[in-house]
Order: sequence, then structure tokens, then C-alpha cells
Amino acid sequence: MARLQYQLGGWAPGTRLLLADSPTALLDRLRSQRQGDHAFQRLLRTTEITQHRLVGDRARERKELRRLKANAARQRQAKRTVERRLAQATERMRRARAERAARAAGPISRAALQAVPVSASGGCAYSPPPKDGGGSDEKWVAPVKDYTLSAGFASSGKRWAHTHTGQDFAVGVGTPVRAVGAGRVVETSCGGPFGNQIVLRHANGYYTQYAHLSRIQVKEGEWVRAGERIGLSGNTGNSTGPHLHFEVRVTPEVGSGVNPVPWLRNRGVDV
Repeated sequence: MARLQYQLGGWAPGTRLLLADSPTALLDRLRSQRQGDHAFQRLLRTTEITQHRLVGDRARERKELRRLKANAARQRQAKRTVERRLAQATERMRRARAERAARAAGPISRAALQAVPVSASGGCAYSPPPKDGGGSDEKWVAPVKDYTLSAGFASSGKRWAHTHTGQDFAVGVGTPVRAVGAGRVVETSCGGPFGNQIVLRHANGYYTQYAHLSRIQVKEGEWVRAGERIGLSGNTGNSTGPHLHFEVRVTPEVGSGVNPVPWLRNRGVDV
């Protein structure tokens, strides 16, 4: 048997046969070898199956990753589209509010435009404020003194295509106009329906507008105190007589106004 196994290339089993003490010991060794071979083959098959599964899992993971990346790209594109459309809608709303305000103010006459005085300060009627521009210890004050309330908020008539967007204070040309509260000058402009105008932003988030001025006496970016003189009343823009057009807004844009009279009264200013 040993010779035959050697000739067939099975030297190890032959060695076991020669070195075995008894047939029983030889059979035990051969049985243990077969069991070990079977266990090794099972382990080898299990390893191959696991490797195949890992390869499949990695392929599925790569496919899922590509899908997630494609979804993320689509979401980014959709976000950009939504942001662009939102910006366009916001711009359309802003233009629509400006157009409504312009229609509410009525057409701008040639005489009104020609009545706007021009200076070297951006084409608007600007003059330096007095050395003592005033100011008050009060937190809130009326925009002018010695006035008569004329056209009120949301009133209607032939002068406006829609309702009135502020409160008018009838005063003579050249009446000092005061900041109703401390705030930052965010806009000064001239030549439109409101003529020479100023817009302030206050710490409470509200904005106030002062329109139809004859002179602007502050510049954009300046900080002013409550009661400080910021300009002179006039009759510029679309105006049928000397007065101050005063607005309170929740944004700097035209069309976001609230009723100025109760707003001032809620802050201790009786007008």
C-alpha cells in the first residue's frame, strides 16, 4: 500500500502507513485528515460566497452613491431655479408696488418736475443742516410742528388712482421736518412722484418716509436723533400744495405702509 501510494504521488499517506503503530491508529489519522479536508473545503466555499456577496454589495453601494449624487445635483438645480424664480417674483412685486404707489400718487406733471430745485448733491435739493439740528430727549416726536392734518391714510379721491399711502401734514414751504425717532438714513432721492424724499430705518424695524420736501438736509448713511432736523417741507413731486407726506412702513419698499397716526399715538405722540 505504501509503495502504491508513493507511485501515485501520495507520499504523506504512505508515510503515515509506515509510521502507524496499529491499523486503528492509521484509520483514526486518515479519518481526522478527511474531516479536516472537508472543513477546509467548507471554509473555502464560505469564503468564496462571502467574497461574491461583498463584490455585489460594493456594486450596489456604488450604484446607490451615483443615484444619491444625481439626486443631490437635481436638488441643487431645483434650489437654484426656485431661488431665481423667487428673486424674479420679488422684483415683480417690488415693481408692482412701485407702480401702484405711482398710480396712487397720480401722474407727475411737467410743472411739478420743473419745480424740483437742483443742486450739486446728486441732482437733489440739498443744503447743509444748521449747526444745531435740534434733537429731543423724547424717543418719538411729530414730524413737524404747527401743522394741520390733511389727507389721511387709505383715503381716496381724484388725486390718487388708489388709496392714499400715508398721512399728510399741511404746512408752509420751508417748515423744518424732524425725524420722528432715532434711526439711520437709508434713502434720499428726488424727481419721482414723492419729489425730494427721505427714508429712515428705526431700531424697532420700522421705516419712515418724508416726502415732497423743498430741501434735504441729511445724507444716506447718517444716524439722526429723534426730533433732529432732516429737511424742509415743500411742494415737490406730485403735490397740489405745500405739505409733508409722512409714511410708516414695515419694509423700505413702497406699498408696505401702516396707518401713521395710531402708530405715532402708540409711541406717545398725539397728532
